[in-house]
Order: sequence, then C-alpha cells, then structure tokens
Amino acid sequence: MADQCDDVRRQIALLARRKDARFISWSREMPCVWKPTTVMNPAVGFCFTDISAWAYIAELAECGHPIEEIELDQPAGEKGYVMTKQLEANLPDLYVKVQLKGGKIIGRSFHYSTK
Repeated sequence: MADQCDDVRRQIALLARRKDARFISWSREMPCVWKPTTVMNPAVGFCFTDISAWAYIAELAECGHPIEEIELDQPAGEKGYVMTKQLEANLPDLYVKVQLKGGKIIGRSFHYSTK
C-alpha cells in the first residue's frame, strides 16, 4: 500500500508541475470548484494564481502531506485525491481535490473548505 501511495504522490507532484499535463475543466459530468484567486497564500501575502496553486499542490505532494484517496461521485466510481491544509489560524482550511486520468492531472477543487 505504501508503494501505491508513493506512486500517486510522485504522479501528483510531477504532473502538477507540467503545464501540458494539468487541466481545469467544468462540465455537468465532472464539476469542479477551482478558485485559487479567492484563497490567501500566507507565504506571499496575496491570493494564489492558477500557476501558484499547481506549484503548491506539487509542494504538498513532495513534502509528504497526507493525501486521501476517495471515490468520486462524478464521474461515479472514479478515484480522486484530496488534501486539506491549514494556511492561517483564522481562516478555513484549504481544500484541494485532483483527479489523475490518462497521464493528466485534473484540478477539481482548490478553495477554502466549507466543512
């Protein structure tokens, strides 16, 4: 199991750093809530951009941040990977969800957690 987790972690980091491998696309069959420009990046004092969001996802994966494998509701039965991270004490946690598919990484969520 650890090897499989390490492989997923490596794939997430690698693909998130490759511009030609990352996608954000909303459809009824594959909804997403990708809002990095609404999330404050405390390291720089202003909100994430799409590019810095992908870099942050790669950093989290590379540094061993916990990644939870989930079964997606849409598309049903497919796998997604979730990370949550407290960025600042007075704000909700960051919620990140990605999907790996066909050698690509699909950004499904990047926003403050609603839970």
